[in-house]
Amino acid sequence: MKTNERCPYGKKMKQTILILMVLLLGMGCSKQVKKTQQATKEETPIQVEPPAKPQSSLEIKRERIRQVMIGNDTPYGNITAENGLSISTEVFQGKFLIIDFWATWCGPCLQGAPKFKEIGDKYRSDKVAFISVSIDRDRADWQSFLVRQGWSSDTQFWMGMDKKNPLFSYLYKEVNDDGTPLVIIGVPKYVIISPQGKILDNEAEFPTNPAFEAHIKRLIEK
Repeated sequence: MKTNERCPYGKKMKQTILILMVLLLGMGCSKQVKKTQQATKEETPIQVEPPAKPQSSLEIKRERIRQVMIGNDTPYGNITAENGLSISTEVFQGKFLIIDFWATWCGPCLQGAPKFKEIGDKYRSDKVAFISVSIDRDRADWQSFLVRQGWSSDTQFWMGMDKKNPLFSYLYKEVNDDGTPLVIIGVPKYVIISPQGKILDNEAEFPTNPAFEAHIKRLIEK
């Protein structure tokens, strides 16, 4: 007997085959994605930064010289008065601060000291401060020297050879010795700082040079 009805099993068979094809295709794509991800990981090497090269002693001193260039903010450091009281140079902020870095064993320092004191006595005010800062290693030797010379005053301070003191940066100077760059420590050194803490001069003229007093006069009369 003939019939126009279609076989239901044939339709279900087609649906089953279609589902299997989709599943197989999905598994193939998943494996391909995993292979691609694995290949990407293998092809992209991990970038490892080399360890930073430590700075040499010369580079560190050069950096400290750059820190005290004219126009920069001055570093503040502790200095010790004759009575042993330690203060920060920050207490002079709001005034022009003129510093004489010196040592008892430095001939030029001793030659310039009387003139520095004379100019300091002339221009010192509530707007201008003059201080002398010794770098002698032994504080007792410095104190004894002041007493013998009659230089004891509230403008004399001691820093010693404390290279960690930020103020010590002012003492470094780069020189060339037959083609070899060197950084040395030099005194006397005269520094002028503005009331706002800006470095106006990191190597002012010697006090016996009229240009030293003229420079200070121009600054405070502006």
